[in-house]
Amino acid sequence: VELAREGARRAGDERAEQRAEAVLGLLHHGRGNLALAEARYTRALDLAHRLGDARTQAHALRDLGNLALQRGEHDRALAFYQDALELAHGGDHRLEGVVRGNLAILRQERGELDDAVSELKRALTCLRAVGDRPFEGQLLGYLGAVQHERGQIDVAADAYARAIAILREVRDVRLEGLFLAARASALAL
Repeated sequence: VELAREGARRAGDERAEQRAEAVLGLLHHGRGNLALAEARYTRALDLAHRLGDARTQAHALRDLGNLALQRGEHDRALAFYQDALELAHGGDHRLEGVVRGNLAILRQERGELDDAVSELKRALTCLRAVGDRPFEGQLLGYLGAVQHERGQIDVAADAYARAIAILREVRDVRLEGLFLAARASALAL
């Protein structure tokens, strides 16, 4: 990816350079190199802004939000997510669903459980509109977790069951196992 980025830079292809910066950010983020990830995400955002590409800007803002959330920088994460939603509004339902799902996780971490449920429901509407079953299953499981935390055990168990069915359908055994355990905990209560 580094070679692709350098080749794009030499050729003056800012669109290809932007994509390479975004991918490098994801790679560094996945490896836990958060400072390097932030530098790459920021460069990707700058290039997307120069290109006037709102959708790509929204992706970069989402990535910066995820990084801030991981660092526990809730106010920064919220600002990034809100900016991403403004740019994604009405255009890219999948992106909106993903950002709203991330925003729900932020709301849950801040103890804003009613807002988390609201964001998850909006995210699920977006994802169902585009048929993204894997992410729908994941967010249904998160919805169950928030409801579980709110003490709505029967509702949580139902959400977990729906998540498990979808995750089984799409063969995501890792998340299926996670939500099977969460459902078992809810049923034990």
